[in-house]
Formats: sequence, structure tokens, C-alpha cells
Amino acid sequence: LTVNQLPTNTNICFAMKTWDEVPNIADLSNVICIDTEELEAESKISLSPSMIVNESGLGEPENLVDEQELSGEPASSSGGSPETTWTTPLENNTIYPIHAYIDLGEPYIVTKVFLRDFFGEGSMTISYGYPGHWTELFTDNLSGLFSWNQHNVFVNTRYLRLSKSGINANINEIVLYGYPVDPSNIDTTPPAAISDLVATAMNERTAE
Repeated sequence: LTVNQLPTNTNICFAMKTWDEVPNIADLSNVICIDTEELEAESKISLSPSMIVNESGLGEPENLVDEQELSGEPASSSGGSPETTWTTPLENNTIYPIHAYIDLGEPYIVTKVFLRDFFGEGSMTISYGYPGHWTELFTDNLSGLFSWNQHNVFVNTRYLRLSKSGINANINEIVLYGYPVDPSNIDTTPPAAISDLVATAMNERTAE
């Protein structure tokens, strides 16, 4: 069981009860308490076109991070007005959604994601994880008009994936806020190797 979005710098206690289908209800478990850490100060994460990997090979997704200075600080102001966008082909055989991802170069705690919505039709989905293993973070339906759409998140990741639902699902820029993960807190230990693997021949073509 993982509990997310806990308040920072706070003493929090947990206890559990279980029950079955009757229901027979168990007594309250033991109580455990933890102290959450003070949240580090977030800042705008530096992004550049070289961080973009165009998974689908369509259009110019690097345009979504090419006007970071012009975008300003949407977390503390109205933000700027970037102009370029991830345009994609008009061919009818283009299969959507199409994807690109940002490689931040190291793990970050990402706390806010801003999308510059400039009259998009469709949706943009942001996911985290790593190539081949993505978990959806949120979907923005792009219902704004020349607005910075704010999404408050709290995720530890090096990669963020952008999935464009259709040709008109357009944004001008993405801006991220957060802070680098303390290297001492990065798990670099691989899982233990399997040492008890066995196989039983069922017939000449099958093993179990």
C-alpha cells in the first residue's frame, strides 16, 4: 500500500482494520507514525530541444521546449506567449496517438507541469516512467484559449512522455517545476538474481 500526496514536515500516524465477506471485522492494528520530510524549494527545470526523443518520428516535438525563456514563469505570473508547436502530418494514414518523451538527464521530483494551450482540439496525455514502461500522470483536454494549464503533481522520474491524441491536439510549450533527486536517495541496487529456476519437460515441444 502506497500513500501519496502527504503533507510535508508533518508527523503522520497509520493504522488498519481488515474484514472478510461476512463481514467479520478484525481489531485495529498497531499504530505506526512517521515524520515526512521538508519539501525542497521547487524551481523551473531547464529544458532544451536536445532532451526530446521523437518516438513516433512525426513532426517536431522539440518545438514544445524551444521557447523556455519566452515562456517566463507561469507558476508565479501569467507566463509568456510562446508560438511554435508540435505540428504533425496531414496524411489520413497517420495513426494517433503519437508520442515523444523528455529525458531530463537525471531523476527529478516533478511538482508542477504547465501546458501552453493555444486553442487545441483533442487532448495531450503526460506519462512518467521510462521507455517501454509508462504510467499515465494526467490527460489535459486542452479546453483553454491561450492559457497556461497548470497540473500539480509529485512524481520521481527522469522521463516524461507526451502523447498527442490527434492532429489538432496542439500546445505551444511545456514548462516543468521541481528539484533534482538527492543522489544518496537514488536506488541503484539491482534485484537479486533468480537462483532456483527449474524446468520440467512436458513433451518434445513443451516445458514447464
